[in-house]
Amino acid sequence: MTPRSKSRRPEREPYMGVLADIGLFLKTNGAAGYLVGGAVRDALLGNVSSNIDIAVSGMGPARLARYLSRRHGFSTPVLFRRSETVFVNDGNIEVEIAPMRGSPSEDALCRDFTVNCLYVKLEPRLRGLAGAAVLDPTGAGKRDLRAKKLRPYPDRFTPFAEDPLRLMRAVRLRATLGFSIDSGLRDSMGRMAYLISRPAAERVRDELVRILLSGRVQSSFTLMQAAGLLKMLLPELSATAGFEQGSPYHAYDLLTHTFKTTAYVRSELRLRLAALLHDIGKVEARRRKGNRMVYYGHEKISAAGARAVLARLKFPARLTNEVAFLIENHMVNYSDSWTDAAVRRFMKKVGSALGDVLDLAAADRRAHAPDARMGTPVRRLRERIRTVTAEMEARDVSFESPLDGVRIMEILGIAPGPEVGRAKEYLCRTVLRRGRAVSREEAADLLRKWSRRRAQP
Repeated sequence: MTPRSKSRRPEREPYMGVLADIGLFLKTNGAAGYLVGGAVRDALLGNVSSNIDIAVSGMGPARLARYLSRRHGFSTPVLFRRSETVFVNDGNIEVEIAPMRGSPSEDALCRDFTVNCLYVKLEPRLRGLAGAAVLDPTGAGKRDLRAKKLRPYPDRFTPFAEDPLRLMRAVRLRATLGFSIDSGLRDSMGRMAYLISRPAAERVRDELVRILLSGRVQSSFTLMQAAGLLKMLLPELSATAGFEQGSPYHAYDLLTHTFKTTAYVRSELRLRLAALLHDIGKVEARRRKGNRMVYYGHEKISAAGARAVLARLKFPARLTNEVAFLIENHMVNYSDSWTDAAVRRFMKKVGSALGDVLDLAAADRRAHAPDARMGTPVRRLRERIRTVTAEMEARDVSFESPLDGVRIMEILGIAPGPEVGRAKEYLCRTVLRRGRAVSREEAADLLRKWSRRRAQP
């Protein structure tokens, strides 16, 4: 499930009725349970969490999960035998149920950071977390939460050794909540970074997405590079560190440029992924031409590399295709010498991705150097597109072929096949070049002439 950030300040947690019912179910069956971790932490920060962690004793996690499915319509439970953890969700919240490992003080030894070692007992009378009794078995959780400080518990290395995904979680909490990471924690992250290849790709991906969509994406990825996490997860990107592009237009090394580009595009997943991976092919494409360096075709190499990266991290195929398309088309070398027909051809080429392509191109140029004027060509292209679009609407010009495939086959006397597509493309190019609507009769005449020309030696 693609992670979503929910950071609005609620009057009352929307899942509180379910938690109170869980408390009643546990008490009725002689068991006990605690809400623990992120949900408690976020509630104390005034936020609603969509991820609920519950620790239970006196009852197996699977039994409670089945109750949630039957009573409250949650999904079929998914069991992870190695950790004895069970997951269910209802489309809005995800619930992770794990066995309680002794008392809260003993259970806290199995968790990651002090701010995630806060417990609220689930009881039938629970009405809200704001006034609930919060147990702080480490003695530092509440204090660190007020200071927005990440401190591993019980020591610097144990949490990462038990679950290496916590390396990414530390970066994510910094990125999404603004928590600080002191030098000691950074040091332990660097020493344990090699472990990040162990968790399932899907788990790493979900943490990466949360970081990528945060408001601190540039500094967070800089931290990941410094800690060695980026080298393990995205070696193609990490390899661009210190890569000087040999151009007076680029003030930064390639990795810094990439981080800035990613921060400059809006927080939308395919755009951020495209920005993050848009130049990973430059190292391979680099060639010397006279006294300068050129990168011909780097956008295609980068798109192919992005496909490999996203497949490795188990991103959906549709999203992967969208990201690769943006990368392939991010080099928008517009000049005022473009004709209206050239503008129309560009619009047709990128189709519905036009806005994203221009946003990526603008962010790419903005990240070249501190000089904001680098974005002028893209801004002028936007103006031309508005003008050309208005003219197309006034003249009833469409990007679609004036004849459908059936009519084309009738006119040319051909069967279905690639020739039909080539005929459609010819008609589209002709309409866009002329900049006016073409009737069906005129289109048929153009098609016949085109076919005769193709038949000539």
